[in-house]
Amino acid sequence: MAKKTETQTVDAGAAEFEMPPVQPAQSVTHVPAPKMAGLPATDSMAVAANMMSIIEKMAENPNVEVDKMTAILDMQERIWNKQAEIAFNRDFALMSQVMPRIKKTRGVSYKDKEDGNKLKEAFKYALFENIDEVVRPLIDQFGFSLSFTSEPRDGGGLVVTGILAHREGHSRKTSLPLAIDTSGGKSNLQGMGSTSSYGRRYATCILLN
Repeated sequence: MAKKTETQTVDAGAAEFEMPPVQPAQSVTHVPAPKMAGLPATDSMAVAANMMSIIEKMAENPNVEVDKMTAILDMQERIWNKQAEIAFNRDFALMSQVMPRIKKTRGVSYKDKEDGNKLKEAFKYALFENIDEVVRPLIDQFGFSLSFTSEPRDGGGLVVTGILAHREGHSRKTSLPLAIDTSGGKSNLQGMGSTSSYGRRYATCILLN
């Protein structure tokens, strides 16, 4: 079965900062799935088995033209893709109803221009580990998987890609071109790790929003 993928590209810069440890976010192990009327359920295995049976019978018939058989297969592929997309959207909508808001507990501060001994908080964010701890059980519960890839970026840096795939075959992905984080005197390896964590954090938020 062909898989249909939605792609979104976001340009951003990377930044990770070493700050005091914070309490981990509260994890969610299992929640009752809400009900949603009007959205059809799918059984891709049964549909595939039925279609294969039809194809086998057509292949055994010498009177069936190859062009017609190809057209039927193309049409079935489009039907499968549409069914997979419907199933993805259905389960994503259900998951969104119970997805909690992640608290931003990590702070980034900068030195006060007037008093260099004082620090002012610039913004707060949630660590990727804390986000993953909360969302991963729900992702699994509703039939999704979340994975990441990274590759060198032209001109330097990394391109971090997050992929949200559904058990019925449809997937959605987002790619973030990022500069290597060199803050705080990080080595190249530390900078790549920090940038990768930054990319996974933002990709997760984009895909689950």
